[in-house]
Amino acid sequence: MTTQIIERAGQPEYAVVPWAEYQVLKDDAESFHELASAARLSSAIDAGEETYPDSLVERLLSGENPITVWREYRGLSCAALADTLGISSSILAQIENGKGELTPPQQKAMAKALNVDLDLLA
Repeated sequence: MTTQIIERAGQPEYAVVPWAEYQVLKDDAESFHELASAARLSSAIDAGEETYPDSLVERLLSGENPITVWREYRGLSCAALADTLGISSSILAQIENGKGELTPPQQKAMAKALNVDLDLLA
């Protein structure tokens, strides 16, 4: 590899490489990150940890109601989840729309029904 080092105050500041060599380095770095990501995923699966699709994470990060996101991800209807919690579908709809709240015992039951940690619903 042909590299030119540019110094400032006697200390290396930049390394300049030919474009073709830069492209190879960049491709290798991307491949490394893909392999590392796959290895982490494989390790998580081997350990029995649940993994989540990007679409789920994106919905949660975008500010959507976490109860709605998790309910839909778990494939539960509003009626089925409401029944599990012992509340009406209309009350659950209000909660999902930010116009209602659950009691602490209902919050725990919600987390259990959705198979998530309670803090993921906050």
